[in-house]
Amino acid sequence: MKTLLKNDALYWSGQKTGMTDAEFSAASKTAGHVSQPRGWKQYQKRELIYPAYGLDKLYSISGLHAACHYPKWDGIYLQSVNNRWITRGDGRTGLDITDWITRHRAAILCREIVRYSGTGWSAELCLPYPFGRQDLVRALASGGEPPLPPLIIPHLAGIRPGNCPQHVPAQWVAHGFSVDIDGWVLELFGGEKLAYKVK
Repeated sequence: MKTLLKNDALYWSGQKTGMTDAEFSAASKTAGHVSQPRGWKQYQKRELIYPAYGLDKLYSISGLHAACHYPKWDGIYLQSVNNRWITRGDGRTGLDITDWITRHRAAILCREIVRYSGTGWSAELCLPYPFGRQDLVRALASGGEPPLPPLIIPHLAGIRPGNCPQHVPAQWVAHGFSVDIDGWVLELFGGEKLAYKVK
């Protein structure tokens, strides 16, 4: 548990860890550990409207049949709560990072869709390629300037991989932006969703 917590702290400070994603996921599941930002004291806690627990992760899809798939953006989950942007946190209570997002001029993709969606919809906060999640986490942890203005990509936007190779890490172009992905969300027959990680 000590090693797990140490690596979790490194991850949420934007530093390299000594565990692979698969190793960390397996250890967290065994220990019942929920990974969430630690030490981000500049952000207030706020309850989510809808519980938002992370998807179960897969690292092999041999023999698995999915109804459809779409990119798993390499970013940070957000939920819109009364015009505020809240992170996933422990799945029920997250951190309000609205002021940081506003200060650094985040662009909302598919704004015409979200305008009619009200509160409670989810999105992914990302940095344009070649920057990724670790650069974003580092900027949020320090409260400082990100290397580029971030992007907010609504999960409900219906953006699909199109001509991107299936199950291969790639840069996904959306509205003129190139954003890194770290896997695919698989929607199984019956509605269950799983995250297939390829990084």
